[in-house]
Amino acid sequence: MCWLPIQVIREQYQRERPAPSVQTTFNYAWGLVRSGNKQDIEEGMKVLWGLYKNQPHLSRECLFYLCIGHLKLGNYSDARKYIVALLKEEPSNTQFEALKDLIDQRVQEEGLTGMAIVGGAAAVS
Repeated sequence: MCWLPIQVIREQYQRERPAPSVQTTFNYAWGLVRSGNKQDIEEGMKVLWGLYKNQPHLSRECLFYLCIGHLKLGNYSDARKYIVALLKEEPSNTQFEALKDLIDQRVQEEGLTGMAIVGGAAAVS
């Protein structure tokens, strides 16, 4: 999929309302999750979850971008849950493996940062 500004995707989605096509809906969710705005990411994840429940042929793509959304929001346990589900279906998918490694790395980094903050607070008191 080529990159389009979220506003272009949003306008297409709004033009097709109240019944946007599945492809337009997916594009809209994809664009929202790729944004740097927390509210956009959360909205994109809601749209993806609806597609996941109602469009079984898109389950792989929806799970992948749900994982990305959770990763971007720092919800690492949810991100890991989705990537593990994808890896069960495609254990040799290198993109999924790389994403799992990134999630694990972020968890480790945040754990170390949290321990440093606690250690620093203890040293100050």
